[in-house]
Amino acid sequence: MFDPKWLTDEVMLDLRREYSLSPAQGNVLKLLLTNSIVTNKMLVGIYTSDIGVCRLRLRRKLSDAGLTLMTKRRLGMWLIPADVIKVAKEIGEMKKQLNLPLMK
Repeated sequence: MFDPKWLTDEVMLDLRREYSLSPAQGNVLKLLLTNSIVTNKMLVGIYTSDIGVCRLRLRRKLSDAGLTLMTKRRLGMWLIPADVIKVAKEIGEMKKQLNLPLMK
């Protein structure tokens, strides 16, 4: 998982644009990248409408980008590790373009 300090506002804005995410969906993506599992309780303050709708819309948008959002009832949702690596590579490219320090 990512250290949240690497997911700057600029990087998250670029990820939102890359995956066509709303601000709330971008916040959920940040949770997915910084936590092994995201529970419904973690989403309460971020996503104000139906959490099931949140998962459906986010899964659809991430799927279009080639990422897989996994879910398990009563457990939560997560990105598969290969997809986290894919996003990490994209973030590395974004940081190079923005002249920001890279992850060590």
